[in-house]
Amino acid sequence: MTVTPTGIVPGEIAGSQTLCAPFNPAAFTSVTPGSDHGTISYQWQSSTDGTTFTNIAGATSATYDAPVVAVKTWFRRVATSDVGCAGNSNVLTVTPNDIAPGTIAGNQTGCSPFDAVAFTSTTVGSTTNGGVISYQWQMSTTGCDGTWSDIVGATSATYDPQSVSVITNYRRIATSTLNGVACSENSNCLTVTPTICSNALCTYTQGYYGNPGGMSCADGKPFTTAGLIAKALTSYGGTMTIGSSGHSVYIMNNSTDIDALITVMPGGGSSKVLAPFDYEINQLPPNYLRNGKINNTLLAQTIALGLNIGINSQLGNFELKPGTFAVAVPEGGCGSDIPKARQCSPGGLTPVINEYKYYSIPTAVINAISPKTVQGLFALANQALGGGSTNGLTLTQIADAVDLINNAFDECRIFVGYGIEPLVCVTPIDNTIINTTTSTAKVSDTSSFTAYPVPFKDQLTISYDFKYVTDVKIEVFNTQGNIVASNHDANGYLNKVVLLNIPYTGQAEVYFVRVSTNRGNSVQKVLSSR
Repeated sequence: MTVTPTGIVPGEIAGSQTLCAPFNPAAFTSVTPGSDHGTISYQWQSSTDGTTFTNIAGATSATYDAPVVAVKTWFRRVATSDVGCAGNSNVLTVTPNDIAPGTIAGNQTGCSPFDAVAFTSTTVGSTTNGGVISYQWQMSTTGCDGTWSDIVGATSATYDPQSVSVITNYRRIATSTLNGVACSENSNCLTVTPTICSNALCTYTQGYYGNPGGMSCADGKPFTTAGLIAKALTSYGGTMTIGSSGHSVYIMNNSTDIDALITVMPGGGSSKVLAPFDYEINQLPPNYLRNGKINNTLLAQTIALGLNIGINSQLGNFELKPGTFAVAVPEGGCGSDIPKARQCSPGGLTPVINEYKYYSIPTAVINAISPKTVQGLFALANQALGGGSTNGLTLTQIADAVDLINNAFDECRIFVGYGIEPLVCVTPIDNTIINTTTSTAKVSDTSSFTAYPVPFKDQLTISYDFKYVTDVKIEVFNTQGNIVASNHDANGYLNKVVLLNIPYTGQAEVYFVRVSTNRGNSVQKVLSSR
């Protein structure tokens, strides 16, 4: 008889893994097979505590492809010889890097521009397998299901957002890093909603104050031109002085001065310092007038601004800062503080219904006034008319800024906010309506620019036709409404030329060019060549 002691060698397996939970690990491999004097069979086992292993039904091959694993799991392979001797292989570990993102709180609504209070962390991000938690906050202006972008430096569990003027969404990404593997999950979505809280400011232009039969609105009530002037003068104690003592024009709250004011408005001509004398409006000397009207634009504009501030003191407190602000027409007419909602036109030549009007005060003007409000601008205009310092500005620059405020809130427009972007609504137009022999077909015309050459290949030149200095935004859209080129010009003026590079498609294409200034926008349709 022969007695043969067997020496089972279980072999070695490979495939320890860490991936985001839950995950389906890659198949485990057999590095070396089991061996003995007889035939070897296999049985794979698993454990969720690393100690107690149980057989996996049907797992009897040298390799094994495990199903989805949601918790940390250990695997080994048992090799058995035909005489019943068994040995265990090395142990593999599959580690799901699970991450619970936690929740955040802070939905808020406030007056635009709205600076929301800091968002809080209701529950922090967590993991069960010892991963290191980190955070990244994101924001979106296209809704919770829209496009998100990282907020630079916002990597704490909480976040204090900056002031916003449009509805903005926020979320926090929690990331667990384990064994060099990073796994992330998004928190719930928060919404910050800025609302328009400003009352209608109701400014009126020089032209209105020179119209004896005009009708207007203030405090929700109708006024005649004379009645509105009287209301404004009352806020000055009965006498409004323009300029400074010794170099001024003053208007008293009586029918003589009110009628005289209506007669000499609107003004024009170059802007100049007032003569060294205090003139009542009904006794202006001939050199102050031209064809019976004020011959000094800064004087006439400052009178109008003074009356506008007198009508509504909130106008004087209106903050002036760099950038562009938007105003909307009131929904309900006189006395309404509800702005008309803008919307895309379902078709036709006007792409936006009830689009806001946009205005920009030059940075040089803002730097020259204190306080940086309409009242501060009014004070500087009076100081300049009185022969005082212009704080580095020309009289024309001051007059233009005063004119802008007088026009911005005309017809009781409502302040919407700074940094509001125009609503982009480009309606595709059937190519069959394009006359390819026409150099430029204008969709809407405010005589703001010229685009050439038409047709063009890959470069389009824009020449400004407007006669004022302004920020300019140029956008080129294709017929699907996508922006293919854009440019921002902080110093636009008459006849200035800007060159745009348009991606060349090799085909004749229709494009829409929109030029936006602080006084409106204009769209032209142009054609590219093959």
